[in-house]
Amino acid sequence: MKIECAYCLTSLNSESLFKVSDNLLYVCPECGSVTLAPNQHINIYPVSYFGSDTKKFSFPLVQKIIDIFQLKQGKRLAKWIDKDANVLDIGCGDGQLLTAISKKRRGKFIGIELENKALHRAKLNSKISVIAQDIFYYEPNLQFDIIICNHSFEHIGKPIQLMEQINKLLKTNGIFYINIPNTDSIQFHLFRSKWLHLDPPYHDNIPNIKKFIEVLLNKGFIIKKNNHWNFIHNISSFILSSGNYIFKQFNYFVNILKNPYPIFKNILYILLMILLTVLLIVPAILEFIISGLLKKGATVEIVAQKIEDLE
Repeated sequence: MKIECAYCLTSLNSESLFKVSDNLLYVCPECGSVTLAPNQHINIYPVSYFGSDTKKFSFPLVQKIIDIFQLKQGKRLAKWIDKDANVLDIGCGDGQLLTAISKKRRGKFIGIELENKALHRAKLNSKISVIAQDIFYYEPNLQFDIIICNHSFEHIGKPIQLMEQINKLLKTNGIFYINIPNTDSIQFHLFRSKWLHLDPPYHDNIPNIKKFIEVLLNKGFIIKKNNHWNFIHNISSFILSSGNYIFKQFNYFVNILKNPYPIFKNILYILLMILLTVLLIVPAILEFIISGLLKKGATVEIVAQKIEDLE
């Protein structure tokens, strides 16, 4: 079976392989993007991945920080669109970002998500419409002013085809908004197999952001914003990636934040992560500043604008 890089289509072989927990990934020798080995891909996520019936994170403080962050993110996004707009969020989770935008703009707010607890939480919000749908087979009777992939693009295979589908669904001059991990980051080279954002087997492919932008430009888009200063995601990923050196299970502490019970079993790990956070917060902030200046952020916010249809 021929295995190719998801972004530059370079052939991948065993020399490009590396192991993360029990999963195998390829690092493209040409562009540096990461691709999950085909036999590692999963179609069904564990129930715990999406949190509980009422919220993603069980710890109130963590959930509150996420809520505030997404509210601010929604306000920023609203500036890119007219007061009346059609908005599509691919991998919308519980719809918080869509809801935040709906408070600032009128129009149709549609989310696409897997059949999971996050989808059920999103359906409780009457301001947005949420459907369980494969984006590649989604054929609405309208085009969108803005399409969002907020840390969902890396979960979906066939990134080039996904860009083409997004181009098809967007109006001319419409906005494509992406938050995505970046293998051309200091953190990826620093933590390598312990890097939080590898998250196998849930992340199918993670791009070198330079290659990602190159492909976008070839798919009818121009870049309006390329932001490497994502404080919440980049600081937390530095600390949590460090935690992967302590815990046997990859991203174990993230799973505890979603489901801490039984609390007594996990209290030691929680205290350990609090200590680790105190010890690493200064190095994490320094790395964040250096990465931002060098445009080597662990996660990157891209705002692209469609300028032409694809043939």
